[in-house]
Amino acid sequence: MRKSRRGGLRPALMLASISLFLCTSPHLAAQEQPAPGGATDSRDDGIVPAAYRRTLGLGLFFPLPGQELEKLIPENTSLDTLAALALEAGEGSMSATLPGLLASRLEPLAPYPGENQGSGESFWKRAEVAAKNKDEGFFDPRSDREAILALGGFAAGLYAQTPKGLEILLLYYEKGSPLPKFFHRHALGIAELEKLHEFFLPRLLSWVFGRSLSVYDIQTGVSGTLGVERRAGGGSSFFHQGSRIFLTETGPQVFSLSADGYEGRDIEIDNPGPFAYRLIQAPLKRLVESNPALEFNESTKVLEWENEEAFRKARGRFGAALGRFLLSLPLSVVSVGTFISAQEAYLRYAKPASAYYGAGAFAGLSVGLSLGFTIDTIVALVDLLRLSR
Repeated sequence: MRKSRRGGLRPALMLASISLFLCTSPHLAAQEQPAPGGATDSRDDGIVPAAYRRTLGLGLFFPLPGQELEKLIPENTSLDTLAALALEAGEGSMSATLPGLLASRLEPLAPYPGENQGSGESFWKRAEVAAKNKDEGFFDPRSDREAILALGGFAAGLYAQTPKGLEILLLYYEKGSPLPKFFHRHALGIAELEKLHEFFLPRLLSWVFGRSLSVYDIQTGVSGTLGVERRAGGGSSFFHQGSRIFLTETGPQVFSLSADGYEGRDIEIDNPGPFAYRLIQAPLKRLVESNPALEFNESTKVLEWENEEAFRKARGRFGAALGRFLLSLPLSVVSVGTFISAQEAYLRYAKPASAYYGAGAFAGLSVGLSLGFTIDTIVALVDLLRLSR
């Protein structure tokens, strides 16, 4: 997340927008550009050279008025056009939140089929997420054009605030192409923001992979390596990374899950496909006679929390935001009380108008600061809760 958004004052107008969203019911609508198919299948999980890896970058999302977003032709929105729109619109309250929600569920990415230009041999390429730098994860088309052009793929978006929630347009650019290769529109209520990945994630991974697929995250409670084998249903075109299964065929399919020190189990996935997403709870039962060395090895993996540093920063940011909010409350109470006293004295001709208006301006400023700190605290709390999962 950008430094300029780590704490600090959020506009009081944002509070009114959030309140409006929370009072609305969810609204769904979707338009999409279908992903291509036809890639050959392979099970080569070997390490490939860096030259055969594709880096995917996420960009900030920028606000547009609803009518402008509706009239926008996505397939004609070049990177230059996107930069111009972003320069005119500036960053909004959801500019970093929307890509942040996508990034939190993006990995592991799907591998995608490639071909060696010299020998013509096909193999699986590896896709990986690239951050702008250590402190800023999202690319800005207004200032990072050269860095974006060097990426293997770039996804950014535009959004409009509506009475029912948000209208979102996700654009995907591939290296060497100034125009978006794919896009997807979706409208959703503010209460559905936590489910944003369900609508966009399968499509984004399909665009990177080069064929339409569905994504299933399997929660087993296993910290070690999870084995996945298809037992029935579908053809041969499925693959998995970690505890995530990618499917290209529709219909019911049965998978066998296994892990060292645990009892195996079968799960059935009825894939409606394409572009489906589902979280499946499938806990594995630990064997009674387990290997102590294996248990110690797995326990160390549990302790290696890769998001620990991000969690600490989020916790510090929340503490600072909460402290600013608490410190601003007495000032707001005193300023409002002073204004009420000045108003009473002004009405009785006991004080000049300058004192009355001065007290009012000071009260408005202090209340505005408290509202801004309230919004800052809410956003920091949301980030902390997301990272603590």
